Amino acid sequence: MTDPVDGQGAANNRVALFIDVDNVIILAQNSGLPFHLSLIIDRVRQQGTIMSAKAYADWTANLLRPVLGDFRANAIELAQLSTSPLSKEHKNTADIQLTVDALEMVFSPVRPDTIVIVGGDRDYVPLVQKLKRYGVFVMGIGVEAGVSNVLTEACDSFVYYDDIVPPAPGEITEPVSLPDPSGAYALMRRAVEALHREGRGATGAAVHAMMKQLAPAFDLARYKTTLKALAEDAHREGYVNLTENPGSDFTLVAVSSPGVVSEPVSMKREYDYSTTATIIASYRIILQERRIPLMPWRIREEFMRLIWDDLEDRRESGMALDTMRSVLMDYAEVNNLPVSQQMIQKLLYTLNMARCFNYVKGATSGYIVQIPEDLFSPLYPVVDLDEAIHKLHERYLEILSGDAAILDPEAIFGLLYGNEIADASEAEKRIQDLSKMCESIKPIGTLGQAYLEARRQS
Repeated sequence: MTDPVDGQGAANNRVALFIDVDNVIILAQNSGLPFHLSLIIDRVRQQGTIMSAKAYADWTANLLRPVLGDFRANAIELAQLSTSPLSKEHKNTADIQLTVDALEMVFSPVRPDTIVIVGGDRDYVPLVQKLKRYGVFVMGIGVEAGVSNVLTEACDSFVYYDDIVPPAPGEITEPVSLPDPSGAYALMRRAVEALHREGRGATGAAVHAMMKQLAPAFDLARYKTTLKALAEDAHREGYVNLTENPGSDFTLVAVSSPGVVSEPVSMKREYDYSTTATIIASYRIILQERRIPLMPWRIREEFMRLIWDDLEDRRESGMALDTMRSVLMDYAEVNNLPVSQQMIQKLLYTLNMARCFNYVKGATSGYIVQIPEDLFSPLYPVVDLDEAIHKLHERYLEILSGDAAILDPEAIFGLLYGNEIADASEAEKRIQDLSKMCESIKPIGTLGQAYLEARRQS
């Protein structure tokens, strides 16, 4: 069984796509990865023509409101789960429905050549094995922090969502499907990058085929030009480098322009501030778009305590950020914690931006360490553990304040702690602390004011 992309008939390869929505959305948010469905669709189209696409979730959940438009715009069939995302039965419901539909698809009159499963659960391994027995090529896509190694070994091909997200924020503002030349140039660069990722030559013919796979509506006739002329224009505009090959097809190389990212157009996020639950969902998306992972409070606290204990043990020699990363990675592996190296690095970098460290032993003010130049330089803490946690959370609020319409203390509490603080008095104390932080950053919104007023009256 060979990967359809390696053959010349990839465009005629029939692909069925199944998405475990909660799995990819929640893991992407926790990893600080912006979720763009178009990135997944583009990658799947490299396998061939999508004949069927289905996504499984409780579509009434507040968490999914900001991204619902992405799924509708891409004509994904929305399979409504009968259980709440918070119930224990919810996870198995998605697994079972997806499995049944995938097997049914295999026995349909027009069966797919490839089935793509977006999700990282090892529960999909029996399904993958069964599909391969029936001669179907199986590709998996998932967020690294939540992918089972057993599943990656079972699939014919596996792509980490982390690897298809561009390394820096940025979006192309013009739709690639419209007859705007700059949109076609950007599409051409994306096609060249896709071919290079697959280890294939970016000849004119191969690039044209990949452009059609990435954007099925692309048609050279709409631009009233030829592929060669379009490539020459893209070369002049700085999107690709073109090399003439006498006697054979021309070849292209992608050009990385400062501040420009080859990323599909994103749907406008529909933030909802009507209830505490929808505010939390909106906050999560904002952090996600800024590439800020928010691991569960219990793990975050464990990591913070571990680092500050080690800093105390090394108070004479200091501790480099790279050493901190290694310590946390080892701890996560030994304790089987669902975190990736990227999540750990982002936590440490956020502490750095919160000015928790200094090069100078005994210093009382924080200094932002230069990354990556000083990853191996010894650092010393300028605050104790409690103050470090405070500064970390304050940094999260500062980031939110740039995009959020309001900063609501109760919603911030839900975002930072989830349901991990069971004691009511402790929860109230933390909410009051967050209220003070919010007030110091920007005025609290209407919901926050109403909450504080209700607290005072009670």
